[in-house]
Amino acid sequence: MDNFQTTPGDSTPYTTEIDPQAAAVMAQLQRRRKLAATVVPTDDTTVRSTLRSHGEPMTLFAEGPSERRDRLKALVMAQREAAGGEDGLDTDMADVEMGEGAAGAEGARDEEQEEFYTEASAALQEARREMTRYSLRRARKRIVYQKQLMQIPLKTHVKHRNAIKERLKGFDLFGSQTAERPVSMTRFAPDGQTVAAADWGGTVKLLDVPALETKRVYKGHSDRIRGLDWYPGATVHGSGVSAGSLNFASAGAEGNIQLWPLSSGEDSDDSSSTNPQPLSTITAHASGVRKIAFDPSGRYLASASDDETWRLFDIQHHTARSPSNKTATSSFSSEPTELLLSESHSRPTHAVAFSPDGSLLCTGGADSIGRVWDLRTGHTIMILEGHMKDIHAMDWAPDGYRVVSGSADGLAIVWDVRAVRESARVPANARGVTDIRWYTGSDGVIAAQEGRDPMGDGSDGGGGSGGNGRRRNKDTTDPTPPHSDTEEPDTRPPDPSDPDTTNSSLSLPPPKSGTFLISSGFDRNISIFSADDWARCRSLGGHAGHALSCDVDLRGRWIVSGGYDRTVKIWGCDDGEGV
Repeated sequence: MDNFQTTPGDSTPYTTEIDPQAAAVMAQLQRRRKLAATVVPTDDTTVRSTLRSHGEPMTLFAEGPSERRDRLKALVMAQREAAGGEDGLDTDMADVEMGEGAAGAEGARDEEQEEFYTEASAALQEARREMTRYSLRRARKRIVYQKQLMQIPLKTHVKHRNAIKERLKGFDLFGSQTAERPVSMTRFAPDGQTVAAADWGGTVKLLDVPALETKRVYKGHSDRIRGLDWYPGATVHGSGVSAGSLNFASAGAEGNIQLWPLSSGEDSDDSSSTNPQPLSTITAHASGVRKIAFDPSGRYLASASDDETWRLFDIQHHTARSPSNKTATSSFSSEPTELLLSESHSRPTHAVAFSPDGSLLCTGGADSIGRVWDLRTGHTIMILEGHMKDIHAMDWAPDGYRVVSGSADGLAIVWDVRAVRESARVPANARGVTDIRWYTGSDGVIAAQEGRDPMGDGSDGGGGSGGNGRRRNKDTTDPTPPHSDTEEPDTRPPDPSDPDTTNSSLSLPPPKSGTFLISSGFDRNISIFSADDWARCRSLGGHAGHALSCDVDLRGRWIVSGGYDRTVKIWGCDDGEGV
């Protein structure tokens, strides 16, 4: 290799000029390093508030959290450079400013998330006392019945439930009826002889079972109906609920809740009666109402809404006695009272359901969170965290300590309130669950709580509302209303000498209630699951669109569903018998 040498007299020129393009690249790299070293909050809420404090828009069109944070970094660095100096604005002062902005945003967020309590009104306090009296009486009867069930051999339970599984495999399509608009909600009447079908046209139709022929039409909503529930004891002979009194309620997307009689006449059975007027309209919600539910006593109504609240109303139910025949009839105030407004969900509330004894309430919403409330105290006793998407439906098991939630993530999760944990996770419907119902039946624990024969097969007309097994009282001539202030709760332990506690368990068969549940979904199917091992017993496919709702009657004889394909379908076994 040759050496390059220069002589002392050599005057070869040496240039120190830098290429402008290279200088620009170096400046850009230096700016990127400074931008990366700029410290800004990582929390998106804090980033938004800091941008606002600097006079900038909190967000731009199609801007995500990372882009928003980069914009804040560029803003801070530009302000520093504009202040002069190598680093522009003094770094310490900028950090202090950023810290103050972040601290202020954090404080505001903490203040928003802080729990707060408001003093209950006198009406709410009285309602809680009445709920306590009512639920304690039912709880005592439930414990007595469950102790009797414990004496039944396990082998008998297993054989009984295996037989029910085999019966469930025999369900198939029995009939179908076409509607004018998509059918959003279907619920069996307590007597099991009628189905209420609500549609997106704001109409409720009463259809007979199993022919699905229209009996009556109710028009009272200006938008889609999304919630429907039967009043406890409605349509049941001897329950004291007349045709002219409150029989069911409907809720619409316009935000109204309508309380309906069965017919316009006091005791009319005229099937030609069309479009009776609602007894009362509740307009408390600021947005559409998703679901409604009556409590087992029939005095209270709960609602879940898109306005991110759930509310509790006292419909002023009481038993009034006719002096001529001493028959109890139901009546209520035309102006229901709002007892409670809860803003416990951060997004629209989609589901609400009462426990069988009326002491607990579960709610679920678009925030994918469910909550279980003790209505006697107003406290949340369990938070249901496990779903990845919106919770669309919830229901209670007859035993009163298990609740199931159905979500848009396709899962049905069973929660154990006593153990405060998730007990089962069931893949219910592939594209998401729209509705879910637990079979409560006409026998078992709910029948025992209501003073009926726990071995009943539902031949007495049933005892509940759309599969919820709820009935007011078997003895309708009892002059003491269910919520009488003069009747104190019986909190004594079961007395062994009490005939109700000593019924021979040898003659008590295992109950059918609580043995299975059903769900409908966006996959167009109705799924039936065993409540023992959560195995899928049957998948009913027949809808040409999303299956939006489902229900099962008290005898387990029929399953009804409504769909986006504008049909109401009824499913049953070939022999027409129940489970």
